[in-house]
Amino acid sequence: MKRIKPEHIFTGIIAALLTSFSGMVIIESARDLGLSELQLFSWMSSIYVMGGLISLVLTLKYRMPLIGAHSLATAIYLIPVMQGFSINEMVGGYLIAGLLLLVISQLKFLRDFITSIPNYIIEAMLAGIVVNYILSSILDLSSYVLVLAASVLAYFLVQVYLKNIPGFFGGLAVVFITALFIGFESFEVDQVVFAVAFMEPKIDMVTITVISIPVAVMILSNEVSISLSALKKNGYEVPFQQVVLSSGIGVSIVSMFGGHAAGIGGMSTTICSNAEAGVKSERYKSAVVAGILIVLFGLLAPLMITLMIAIPGELISIIVILTLLGILLSCFKSLMNLKSKASILIMLVSFVISAVNINIYILSAPLLSLIVGTILYAVFLKKTD
Repeated sequence: MKRIKPEHIFTGIIAALLTSFSGMVIIESARDLGLSELQLFSWMSSIYVMGGLISLVLTLKYRMPLIGAHSLATAIYLIPVMQGFSINEMVGGYLIAGLLLLVISQLKFLRDFITSIPNYIIEAMLAGIVVNYILSSILDLSSYVLVLAASVLAYFLVQVYLKNIPGFFGGLAVVFITALFIGFESFEVDQVVFAVAFMEPKIDMVTITVISIPVAVMILSNEVSISLSALKKNGYEVPFQQVVLSSGIGVSIVSMFGGHAAGIGGMSTTICSNAEAGVKSERYKSAVVAGILIVLFGLLAPLMITLMIAIPGELISIIVILTLLGILLSCFKSLMNLKSKASILIMLVSFVISAVNINIYILSAPLLSLIVGTILYAVFLKKTD
């Protein structure tokens, strides 16, 4: 670590910023749920401190970039699901999800079964949630539609012309320039450092069905599999069992403080494992930089949340849309590669159920999308695959 180079610092900062700003989704969710300030602080502090520490331990142990904090994809899944549960029921659901990951890490056949769910079904479900959220958000942004359009344009310009920088930062620059002109909302900093509150879990079969199992699947498919696929593509020997185990431990611990996930992240690991992070043997240093910054963000979560909330609400919504745009584009890119008509049809069914927000009894639209897509896949395609 004595010879950290500029490319390690640069990619580490980008990964940390991308991970930190994804917390905007959590802030929006907490507002909709009516959580107290302490509950929000506890949620954010726990996932970033624990996620950052897991990143640092695994990165230094295996000398490869294994980095993350929480799971943005899981947070997106939970947006429509949370409305029907109390915070204690959510905590119980997260706890069981963490324990499921611990079991999965030890049982190869169970890992293989969970990871056998086709990624395009999960991506179609995620794309549907994002589309539904973006369309509903746009209706509340009528007076900021030009800012939204300029942000999205900047997103794509950076994505196309600045290969080493995620498009998100182009859109974010437009948002902050706008905020400087219209001004920030007044705020008082009452608390600066790490704050957590123990929350008693409430567990029943509904929370296990609607929260625990989908959360475990989402973490495996959208964080673990993406991060390990990126590492494998870049020539690393991937420690699958250890990554799943660490995510299970992380989720189990942070669940008691309101956290939904803590472990290795897909996008941040992808950024730090690419060639832009330097020579292969030293790319882990960029993950160390990012991990330290993520832990610091968690330790100062109350301060960072206060500063984020000072941004006008409409601009926060635009930042959330920009955060989700990357996931949406990634999903559509994968779905465009589908060849068979049956796969495309299954994808469309899963997408529509999720996008239209179709609910049946205790089955939320995201979970119903996964179930229907997986059943259709088992009936029409599994034998041929």
